[in-house]
Amino acid sequence: MDIRTGNIICSCKIYGDSVEYIEWSPNSRYIAVVGKDQSKNKNVMEVWHVKRAEKIFVYNFDLFEPTSLAWSPDSKHVAYCDTKLVRVWEINDL
Repeated sequence: MDIRTGNIICSCKIYGDSVEYIEWSPNSRYIAVVGKDQSKNKNVMEVWHVKRAEKIFVYNFDLFEPTSLAWSPDSKHVAYCDTKLVRVWEINDL
């Protein structure tokens, strides 16, 4: 939300039943979100381009308990950790 005007700058419809983690990229261009879909026994990670309010990356994976989500300092990579392993993706501004 733009606090001067009250206008929402981005609204993202997130997949799944709940949001487990949300993290801004250091360059403020992206938001990474991890959600759970209990009915399909899956997690999903989505990366959104904030200014365009556009989903630019989606990854579905088996449901293990998420433990963290983090961006690299240059905002080019995002990492997700669950109870089994760490996954790292390169994020390109499409």
